[in-house]
Amino acid sequence: MKPCFLIVFALILPTDVWADSIVFEGAALTSQSISVSSGTNSDATAGWNPGVVPTIRAEYWINNSDSFDFGLTLAPLVFGTAEKLTSDITVSGVTLPQGTLTAFNFQFHNLRLSANYPVLRWSEGRSYLRLGATGILNYARFAFSSQTLKAVENDYLVVPIIRIDLAQSISSEYSFVIHGDFLPLSPSLDTGFFDFFLGLKFERWEPGLRFFWGGFRDENSLQTSNSTFFSSVAIRSVF
Repeated sequence: MKPCFLIVFALILPTDVWADSIVFEGAALTSQSISVSSGTNSDATAGWNPGVVPTIRAEYWINNSDSFDFGLTLAPLVFGTAEKLTSDITVSGVTLPQGTLTAFNFQFHNLRLSANYPVLRWSEGRSYLRLGATGILNYARFAFSSQTLKAVENDYLVVPIIRIDLAQSISSEYSFVIHGDFLPLSPSLDTGFFDFFLGLKFERWEPGLRFFWGGFRDENSLQTSNSTFFSSVAIRSVF
């Protein structure tokens, strides 16, 4: 059964020019960087690494090669590790001192509604660039727990970001593809939201790499600041 609001999009397109598809993605994710700090303190999680984390995501798309595509994406992320704090950190009024052995739980779940439009096509239509926008609902939570203290911070965020889909035909059977959602908040690209998949498409398969990074820096030193960088080996299957 199609999601109700996507049925509305389907109804505005002629039935002979749109088709729907479902995408499942499985990945093995590793952390290149996890940084959480508070106030003017240095990074309290320097060098932390949760190891390899399995992740999944699901997408539902209404596709029209000559007009808009509409998509719904569900992308959960949960991981944890236990390390010693490399700096003091204060979360929601609770301070954990440097050197404390701490269990860390990080959750970052998001629901996305996307639309894109073909702005360029070449190679007889097999190659294309589609641009658009994504509305994203994020739930972020991180928790630090020691033997005597527990500090938890969570937040919801709704924000519009940029959508890009690119396909470059390599042959009649293979294409290089990029799917991305992003919103830079600084010239250095270390804050904001970035989620890119780069892969090879053939038949209904898309094996490749996913890079996910971003964060928030509090310039007034009133809240915790965080940034992350993850990479993963992923495979996508389109039905």
